[in-house]
Amino acid sequence: MSENSMILSAEQQDAYRLDAELKHNAQTVIGGIIEIGRCLKEINDRKLYEYLGFSGLAEYAESAVGLKERAAYNYITAYETYGEQGLQQYGQLGITKLVALAQLNDEDRTEMLESGKAEELSTRKLSDEIKKLKGENDQLRFQFDDITDNVKKQDAEIADKDAEIADLKKQLEEAQRPIVASMTDEEKEEIRREAEKTARAEADKEVERWKSMKEKDAKTYEKAIKEYQADAEAHEKQIKKT
Repeated sequence: MSENSMILSAEQQDAYRLDAELKHNAQTVIGGIIEIGRCLKEINDRKLYEYLGFSGLAEYAESAVGLKERAAYNYITAYETYGEQGLQQYGQLGITKLVALAQLNDEDRTEMLESGKAEELSTRKLSDEIKKLKGENDQLRFQFDDITDNVKKQDAEIADKDAEIADLKKQLEEAQRPIVASMTDEEKEEIRREAEKTARAEADKEVERWKSMKEKDAKTYEKAIKEYQADAEAHEKQIKKT
């Protein structure tokens, strides 16, 4: 074997180093979530498993430390969601609860963790609670998306109408060009004033219509927010009773 064949690339060195670290940390429970998640994430992000002779993360994780594909990605999810500091603080919950909580938005997840509910509830009850919160958030998001879609549709309709008006004005100007050429300056000025007056009235009318639509959508969204908050408070009271 030649001397050059013994020189490893930086990727190969990192692959073997992380492989050794991962296998070592997989033997311990304390700190294992952090280190396994960190190593798996880097190996996966940089595709270092290829330098160890594997075609994908799932194949590598099962061969290296006996982790199935879903379990391997759970560790990565936990590491990406909480970071090392967050895992040091909440790692005692275990990978199952941590991954379940990762489904929530930052606000709901922080509330569940800091209130102690995540630790107090069993894994099954915590899962039920998360499903309920996700359902409420999804419903609120759908309502908000509907309002946003309506506003976009109204914007598009107004834009189409503006384009149509501009086209009609252009046609009218072309048709009136011979007539206007024969008018006196006083006649032209009188027509200009009338046109300006009409245009201003139409613009004011369109602005009022637009404001009315905006206010209606805002009230609908505000009502949805209040209903969601009321349900959340009622649910919170119910949880405290149990």
